[in-house]
Amino acid sequence: MNDTAIGFDVNTVLAGLLLIPYLCFGVYVLKHQLREHADFPVLVEFLVIGGLVVFFLIELPLLRMWLSPSPLWLFAATGGLIVSCAALYGPLMFSFVSHSIVNVVMPHGQKRVQGPEYGPSEGLERNGLFEDAANSYAAVARAFPKESIPALRAADNFMKIGDTEQAAEWFENGLANVTNSKQAMPVAFRLFEIHSRMLHDDESAKTVLEKFLERFPDSDQTESVERRLNRLTNSDSNGAPRSTPASLQLEQD
Repeated sequence: MNDTAIGFDVNTVLAGLLLIPYLCFGVYVLKHQLREHADFPVLVEFLVIGGLVVFFLIELPLLRMWLSPSPLWLFAATGGLIVSCAALYGPLMFSFVSHSIVNVVMPHGQKRVQGPEYGPSEGLERNGLFEDAANSYAAVARAFPKESIPALRAADNFMKIGDTEQAAEWFENGLANVTNSKQAMPVAFRLFEIHSRMLHDDESAKTVLEKFLERFPDSDQTESVERRLNRLTNSDSNGAPRSTPASLQLEQD
């Protein structure tokens, strides 16, 4: 009789292969929920938990067949699998349970959320926790993708911590939902300055102003935007360096 605890057979290969998507997707889920402060839709959470149930129903018998000669190895592998599930998928399970409890307790037909809630984000911002505030506003913006305010506030807080790339991304998201040209112009100019002066991306800077002109062709600010766009175009064609202003205060042309 072969006393080798671990053998390389079909069960071994299948057990190992199943672990790859389990671990990779778990890392993605954990990053999405904790780093980006965003929950999945309830249906997605339900499907993921269902997939985990199927995974364990397949993986545990494979581990028993693979590691049955060594109970100690089997116990360690099973324990490790349970711990990894709690670490990678625990926040998602907690979110699903919370959503389920709310759905049961709340009267049927009652709308849960009437609009964006900025209280927690504003509290973080008042206390100087700008990174946490930025992520909190970003989570609100993801929940309400048609609202401009949370995206613009997220961008402003990312600027406060010096994360200009994320700030530019959220300014673009917020600007896309601003429908008034007078409100859109200062945002467009600020985004223009970030791309042009800080990220040194003149093409993106031009695109910001060109999109503004395309969206608001009859705006009172059209001439101001065109002058700024022409200055950037002429500067690029002449190869003349542009001086960086001391601040990103919006100039009024």
